[in-house]
Amino acid sequence: MLEIKQKIRNILIKIGLISPRLSTLYYFLFSNRFDNVHYAILSGIHENRLNTNNIGNFRRSIHRIEKGLITTPSKPFFAEGYIKETIESYGAMIINPNDENLILWASNVLQDYFDKVEHTNIIKSAFNHFNLLGKYEINEKAKPYKAQNKICSISYDDYLDLNKYRRSIRYYTNKVVPRELIEKAVKAALYAPSACNRQPFSFFIIEGNKNIHGCDYTPDGAQSFSKNIHTMIYVIGDYSYYFHERDKNVIFVDGGLVVMNLVLALETLGVSSCICNWGDLKDKNNNLSKKLSLKPYQSCITTLSIGYALENSGIASSIKKTVDSVVKYHSELPIK
Repeated sequence: MLEIKQKIRNILIKIGLISPRLSTLYYFLFSNRFDNVHYAILSGIHENRLNTNNIGNFRRSIHRIEKGLITTPSKPFFAEGYIKETIESYGAMIINPNDENLILWASNVLQDYFDKVEHTNIIKSAFNHFNLLGKYEINEKAKPYKAQNKICSISYDDYLDLNKYRRSIRYYTNKVVPRELIEKAVKAALYAPSACNRQPFSFFIIEGNKNIHGCDYTPDGAQSFSKNIHTMIYVIGDYSYYFHERDKNVIFVDGGLVVMNLVLALETLGVSSCICNWGDLKDKNNNLSKKLSLKPYQSCITTLSIGYALENSGIASSIKKTVDSVVKYHSELPIK
């Protein structure tokens, strides 16, 4: 019976491989593996369009204005299609500021924009509205600035050593990682690049071994050593930062970038870590959502355990690929 089912499934998979559309039909009819993903993305798009002052859209608009300001050659004016709604969102956000850095950044970029572009009727109207919203703190680093030809003070060899030294540690002492150190690491991590500077992620931190070991939201990859984990970080992506399905992968790209910054920063603070894969499992997702009170459009990107390495505990060698095996050039430049 199982053999017959497998044969039927293989036939259906071959039909699904005829085109992307038929592959979607296959999953619609015969598998619910992508239901959670579809639901989360659709919930995010709905939330994005429902909230006129969506923070993801606002951050994107400010970033678009910054890119316009650094365009060479410069344009006499731009952003007419979205400057009105951007100022309206800015006005709503300064009433109840949840992120002082966002307000600082937005206010400086907007003032720089109004100082440099030609005031068409649309831009003049937005400028008048902006002026009515009050004063702002001037900060030259909170708006576009000029690149400098300087060498980073951190050498390549030092950075390479840091990457080599940071290894996945799965066994920890009972010493608790101070929140101060976690937040210092997060501060550094937030400098990771992010598409349109949206930063569509949050860090949900669970402390205490009883809250981690054997729980129905503990990552499968951490089950074998969960007795030793006292702090687990869940990196949660937010699909409501996007208004279109085309951006469905961005939370994972941006999440991966910020996590790499995070584990390297933790290493400099003497804190070890292990990134634990979070599989797309319905029960796990539901249990985690209940534990963290997540919205339908919030999804776990990955998790990591952190702590102080238990002396003499094992570390997998995990030999990496060679440069030659991963670099493929397609170039019109002359070979040197």
